[in-house]
Amino acid sequence: MGLDVSHDCFSGGYGKYLRWRVELCEAAGYIVDNDYRFQHNVNDKEVLIELLEHSDCDGEIKWEISESLANRLEELLPKMQQFKKETMQFISGLREAFKDKENIEYS
Repeated sequence: MGLDVSHDCFSGGYGKYLRWRVELCEAAGYIVDNDYRFQHNVNDKEVLIELLEHSDCDGEIKWEISESLANRLEELLPKMQQFKKETMQFISGLREAFKDKENIEYS
């Protein structure tokens, strides 16, 4: 059993998804505490927060933000160490969802 994110964004274990998001946090300059919570400014409007704070087991990300989220992930890609492939896959899925005007669904 694991996590599936539509549009082939991600399919795998919850632990891997957590480690990927931790690396995204670090690449973006956020501090991650020992409970895997990241610290950001409450007024921060960065689109990446939509992904970082999203439930890892259900819900959806609205298609309207998928293109800007894909752009932000592309900016972070050079800073990724372990999860470049997963990040590129997520970017591809976000772009597909935007093109088709479909939300990204978690299950």
